[in-house]
Amino acid sequence: MTRVFFHYHDGVERILDHEGADLDVAEARARALREVRALIAHDVLAGRIDLRQRIDVEDAEGIILDTIAFADAVEIIGLPVARLSGNGSDATEPAGFPRPRHSRLP
Repeated sequence: MTRVFFHYHDGVERILDHEGADLDVAEARARALREVRALIAHDVLAGRIDLRQRIDVEDAEGIILDTIAFADAVEIIGLPVARLSGNGSDATEPAGFPRPRHSRLP
């Protein structure tokens, strides 16, 4: 076991973990992954997910032992595919699910 720290990065700011935890690298990776997924879940409740963030797992000497990118922590299924709507504006449609012809929705 070693003292590890979980530092959060969002592309603009860096929030340092000053407390840390005594874990081996595998336990630290699992904990960081749980933390990333919890942060994503919190973002979902707010209606927005920013996958550009990450958590770096560092040892007491500042050496990065692992990095958990938010984009790598979840599997995204059915991302919208851009298409041109009938009125000329951009719209989105889930991949693989075309809108039925009888739909009254734009």
